Amino acid sequence: MFFIKIELILRKKAEKINRNEKYQGKPGIFRLMFSPITRQTYACDIMTKQGFRMSPFEIERKFLVRETPRNAETHSAVEVLQGYLAVSDDGTEVRLRNIDQAYILTVKSGKGIRRQERETVLSKEQFERLWPMTEGKRVEKIRYKIAMSGFTIELDIYQGSLEGLKTAEVEFKTQDEAESFTPPSWLDKDVTLDERYKNKSLALNGLPEDFQQV
Repeated sequence: MFFIKIELILRKKAEKINRNEKYQGKPGIFRLMFSPITRQTYACDIMTKQGFRMSPFEIERKFLVRETPRNAETHSAVEVLQGYLAVSDDGTEVRLRNIDQAYILTVKSGKGIRRQERETVLSKEQFERLWPMTEGKRVEKIRYKIAMSGFTIELDIYQGSLEGLKTAEVEFKTQDEAESFTPPSWLDKDVTLDERYKNKSLALNGLPEDFQQV
C-alpha cells in the first residue's frame, strides 16, 4: 500500500505540472516526472517525510582491514546483497537489503558517526518489485560478526566488482563510547568520514582510485 501511495503522489505532481500553462506543448516535462531518477528522488522525500519517521540513531565507526583475523570463518556469516533506490547529497539514502532471504528496506539520514536510521521488513514479493530499480547501484558482501571486548565487529568481505575490499563496522550506544573505542590491531585506517568508502558510494562509483588491496 505504501508503494501505491508513492505512485499516486508522483502522478498527481505530474498531472499538476501538465496542466500548468507554462509547460503546455512540452511533453518532455511530463515524461521527466516518471523517469527513474525523478521517481527515486520523490520516493526518498516521501519516505523520509511521511511514511518513515526517523527516530532511532545509529552511532557507528568504519575501518579498513589490515588483515583478516585467523578465526574469522569460525564466526557466524551471512551473504548480504544490497542496492540503492535513492541517494541524496544531504546524506539521505533509501536502501534495499537481502540478508539470507530476509528482506529489509532502510532509510538513513545525516552524515558522520551519528545518523538516523529506520528499517522496515518487506515481503519477498515487495523486495522483488523494487530490486530492479537498484540496477547499477549494488553491493555484494559476506558479513562476519565477531564479538570482541563487549562490542560486535561486523567484518565485510566484498564480492564482485569490489572484490579485494575488506571493511569492519562497529556500532555503539553513545558517541563518547564511539570516540573512546580502541580498535584491535587487525583493523587499519578509520574511514568513517571518508565518503568514498560509504556503501552507497561504493555501489555508485566503485573502489576509490587510491585503494590498495592488502
